[in-house]
Amino acid sequence: MNPKFLLKLFLCIAAIGTSCPILAQQAPGWQYDRDVDRDVLPGAVPVPPSYSELSQGRLKVRLLPTQTKPCLQHYVNLNAGASSSNYLSTVERLGLTGSWALMNLLSDDGLRQYTAGGAPISCYFTITAVQNHQVEGNAPLRAAMGYVERNHPGFHTFGVCEWENTFYRHWEKETETTAIYGASPSELSQMDRKGNYQVLERTVQRWKASTRGRMMMANGYGMLSHLAEVGLDAIGIETSETIPATQVKRAFARGAARQFGIPWFEEVSVWFGASVSGGMPKSELVHWPNTPVGGNAGHSVSHLMRHWFTAWFGGASHVMLEASPQVLFEVPWSSEFPADAKLSRYGDEARRLAELMKRVDVGVPYTPFAVLINKYHGRWSVWGKAWGRLEETPGDKMTERFFDQLFPGQSRGPGKEERYLCSSPYGDTFDVLVNNADRTSWQAYPVILAVGDIPWTPEDMGFLKNYVRDGGVLAMNEINIEGWDRAWLGLATEGFAPSAEAQTVLSTTAGQPLLIRRKIDKGWVLVSSGNPEPNLIQKLAFPDELLRSLASRYIPFRIEGDVQTLINRTKDGWALMIVNNKGITKKLHVDEQPVIDSSATQQVSISFRGKPAQVSELVYDHKLRIETADAGARQHIRFDLPPGELRLIKIQE
Repeated sequence: MNPKFLLKLFLCIAAIGTSCPILAQQAPGWQYDRDVDRDVLPGAVPVPPSYSELSQGRLKVRLLPTQTKPCLQHYVNLNAGASSSNYLSTVERLGLTGSWALMNLLSDDGLRQYTAGGAPISCYFTITAVQNHQVEGNAPLRAAMGYVERNHPGFHTFGVCEWENTFYRHWEKETETTAIYGASPSELSQMDRKGNYQVLERTVQRWKASTRGRMMMANGYGMLSHLAEVGLDAIGIETSETIPATQVKRAFARGAARQFGIPWFEEVSVWFGASVSGGMPKSELVHWPNTPVGGNAGHSVSHLMRHWFTAWFGGASHVMLEASPQVLFEVPWSSEFPADAKLSRYGDEARRLAELMKRVDVGVPYTPFAVLINKYHGRWSVWGKAWGRLEETPGDKMTERFFDQLFPGQSRGPGKEERYLCSSPYGDTFDVLVNNADRTSWQAYPVILAVGDIPWTPEDMGFLKNYVRDGGVLAMNEINIEGWDRAWLGLATEGFAPSAEAQTVLSTTAGQPLLIRRKIDKGWVLVSSGNPEPNLIQKLAFPDELLRSLASRYIPFRIEGDVQTLINRTKDGWALMIVNNKGITKKLHVDEQPVIDSSATQQVSISFRGKPAQVSELVYDHKLRIETADAGARQHIRFDLPPGELRLIKIQE
């Protein structure tokens, strides 16, 4: 989906420089050790949770009711009758079946074509009416909603998406907000973050009431997944388009899903500024003049493939393929669909993914690190002002830089198909949680990193104190300790210095403390100074050495190569998805082929300790060789990964 006023939004993002070397990670589930310069946390390396612990606990992958496996979701905007019948039969014949996202309002006969099979249905034909509080006065819409409710034998919900485009302030120009949100732009600007959040919360509750209590939401630029607290069927994100910070948005969505016990999903947009991916040779969209579609317009095949595959592997209940009929098939961009449609080059990759989804259980995303932030943060993926209108604080800027440490370059925007997906030196192993909300899931993470300005509640602090006593690791920055007992944190009564019960772990050459550690019963609390990397102009939440040490302690593999890494726990071991996002670029707005720089091929090494394991690559069936070193104690997997490609590696214990 493509609001015109957002086409160049990413161009406003300033580059943020951080020092974030490629991580040397550590060994897996057979035998655990660590390779770090210094023990930030002493003691034995903990054993990662088993598959059964993850798959049956708060961090399990949640699916929509009646789903048995993650699936593709087809974004359908076809006419009823022959076109819909042709599409349904073609999808079935080619093994692309999944669930349905119905975008246009259909008659009962048209709806029957999609409800008859019983697959989950997300009804997005309600978007405009719900957002504008016009459902009650729209008889055809209410009739369609009623038909689905009465006749669909499986799961259904009503979708609302991209509404944040009407709430956030864009380009120093306000959008009129009163009719939808009940507060004018000037009123919102005079409210604090909590006030803006509460306006949205009340609005979402009104929307939910108008959809008879059945609703899911998805947003592109807004990182507002934790509004799911109001009680949603699922929470989603839109990625691709010109939307920055894909991995950060996934951490927000997956974290919200786990915090509130619902599925999350991802809609991958085929818009790339004023151009659109399509299965046919280039033409133009009737409703969007001067917007090329098809041919080499829009996003590259590699770009969409990498988003689809990593969303699935990252735990999404379904991956919504935007404009599925017009992109996956060699057909004109219209609401008609022929009986003899052939797969496009995009469709070939979607078919490959659909087959994998049915054949391969990739387990549960392994994310040992929870990032705890302010519930009322109001951030969006272009960062900048909170809620698009409130000035940034030092804590805001520290939060942005923290995510640059995790995903170097994410804050600079996607560019020429660059930095949508970034290398992840610590792996895509982080979930974002919010304070002052359900805390049940917090205990499932061995490490909690508090980032930015957090208005702590007594309940937050009480829970975290028990969390540490029970063995958890809590890391904080000097800027977010307001309200805490300094002695409990291991801080002296004044300044940034350790108390008698704590130790300085990292310090400057002049002896100034940078990181203070205190042991409390079974766990640890770590407090970083307000400027833990004094050689940098920008202040960071945590020193790189702390992040390296935590990753080495809790991530059971050492990955070498400038790549994106996702790690999942499986029934019989581990699955890793390794992605090379480097060396493939494509210009915005134009109908041109992507440029591939073969010199950006990455030499990837995966190492772990333990007995030799069975290793296989599951997407392309590439042969992998495992080598043994250190007198048989360490195993190595090495391979070259060309630009824009990925590998799915299964390691059986």
